[in-house]
Amino acid sequence: MRIMQGVDLILNTVFIIAFLTLYGTVSWGLFRYSTKPGYRFWAFGWVIYSIGGIQSAFSPQNLILLDILGLTCFYVGSTLILDGSRETKLTQRRLILYLAGVSVIFLATLSGIALSLPYYMIFGILGLHIAYVCLLSARTVYSFKDSKGMPRVWLIVGLLTWAISWLVYPFVIILPSWYYDFVVTLQAAGVIVTGASMLIFFTMTVTHNLEQQYQISQIMSSLIQHDIRNYIHVSRSTLELIQGSSPAEKQYIGIASETLDDASIFINEMCDLTSLLARVNVNHELTSLSSIVAQAAKRVQQAYSLEPHQIDINISESTMIKICPLIKEILWNIFDNAFKHGSKVLYVQERIGTRSEVVLEISDRSGGLPTDIKDFLNSPDSLSSPVAPGFGLGIVLIHGLSIICNANYHVEDVVEDSEVLGTKYTIKFATA
Repeated sequence: MRIMQGVDLILNTVFIIAFLTLYGTVSWGLFRYSTKPGYRFWAFGWVIYSIGGIQSAFSPQNLILLDILGLTCFYVGSTLILDGSRETKLTQRRLILYLAGVSVIFLATLSGIALSLPYYMIFGILGLHIAYVCLLSARTVYSFKDSKGMPRVWLIVGLLTWAISWLVYPFVIILPSWYYDFVVTLQAAGVIVTGASMLIFFTMTVTHNLEQQYQISQIMSSLIQHDIRNYIHVSRSTLELIQGSSPAEKQYIGIASETLDDASIFINEMCDLTSLLARVNVNHELTSLSSIVAQAAKRVQQAYSLEPHQIDINISESTMIKICPLIKEILWNIFDNAFKHGSKVLYVQERIGTRSEVVLEISDRSGGLPTDIKDFLNSPDSLSSPVAPGFGLGIVLIHGLSIICNANYHVEDVVEDSEVLGTKYTIKFATA
């Protein structure tokens, strides 16, 4: 008998240590890897709720003063998770709501003890709020566009199990002898699965963000190198044309000076954008479509000494679109590739799409693109996809920048009489 008691003591000790290790690991991991404000609310909420769950699990089935701690942790933890799911900011008004909720719990528990009310009357009412939080959070996770596979599924399963444990809680009135242990076990399973899934989910999110930032830094570096070469080329070409001091030749000095000024502006813009991309997703700004196209056209005209008629632009001056600031770099690389590969003319025209979007068509006469390049440009693969060898830097930049900007575009051949004459880019923009 003493041997069995010793074994039970060892097993219980091992179980407690294992549970505390799991709890500590998950808690630290949630704080370490919860990068977004909503995720941080989830992390704090889960930890605070778990503290209340541990206290309640060892509490007797009649109401006691210590239950105020457990109920308070339940309320504060679940409400933090609710705010994380709704992406609500923790304003002064929200803090007042938290304090009001804690005050109600304090008064309700004291009243329950004074009136000798069953514990499930107080816990059950709060349980409806917790079940609502879990169901709302499960729907939020389900709606995530950037799925993380099984961790996302298990997170939804954990939240639903957690919600069910509170929805069936009132039935403890009918079967109090064993049902309480069943509910506690069910809820503990839901809470632990939710916490562990959050940890894996957050870790995968951080890993994905780091991979994306690495790819973005490569794209931005390539973009700066690619475009700076063009600015320098234009300046050098114009300076070589200066041999005297005649008025006709002096205009080249102005072109060279203007090009270097544009290069300076470009570098400053790229520094700002790189800094922005390293922190948050790219915001879309309200911009005139014609002005963006004109800026790209001006740069390529200077780079290739083009005549004005070689870029035929047909866009309404009143068209306003919501775009990422990098979209003009996409247009510049499309224009640049057209003339780099021998096109004598470029057609840029606006075509009305739906009520919420406008379509821009850019077509050249450079003989078309190889099938593998068209497939690469039309592929919806992420930034972490490998780039096939042999692709020019301009092609890679068009693809990479479009992913960063979430640009909806398609590439196809320009065909006349069964002959491929060039390439057409169709880009869709959200209207103002």
